Amino acid sequence: HMAVALDADAMTVEQAQARPDSLLLAVLLKLYDAFELKSEEAVYDALAQVASKPVLEDLYLQQRATFKEGLGMPTQKIHAVELKSFQSSYDQGLMVYDASWQVFGLVGHGEHGHYRGNIYSADLVLQPLDGQWKLSDFTLTEIMRDDSGSPIIEGAS
Repeated sequence: HMAVALDADAMTVEQAQARPDSLLLAVLLKLYDAFELKSEEAVYDALAQVASKPVLEDLYLQQRATFKEGLGMPTQKIHAVELKSFQSSYDQGLMVYDASWQVFGLVGHGEHGHYRGNIYSADLVLQPLDGQWKLSDFTLTEIMRDDSGSPIIEGAS
């Protein structure tokens, strides 16, 4: 398991307010780590560590729909998650964000693989639950798809 610079679970409310970017990035990295797991149960269990029940259902169904597009399950290997911009506020125990981040990853279907750098914008709420910071609200507001993703392996057309 890759160590994140600051472990989201270990961050106190004070630290979260001082370093809202670190908290958000740590949670996003956990989400993408979850999506890379092989079995559906493993994905679900890992998401449960980082999302509250309603958000968990949404994310899980969303990711399944996304991954089942095309033939078979695409393998998605995340190389980097970069926070582009964010605004955050602290309200009654909740960290509230309006954020944009870019995900660099290798998305592959069989022989064809290409790097994607989609930029996502979302309104997110993080809440301490069971001693961990979890997503308690998540609304994707925009996806800028980077279709300039350069093919890694050119398949025979």
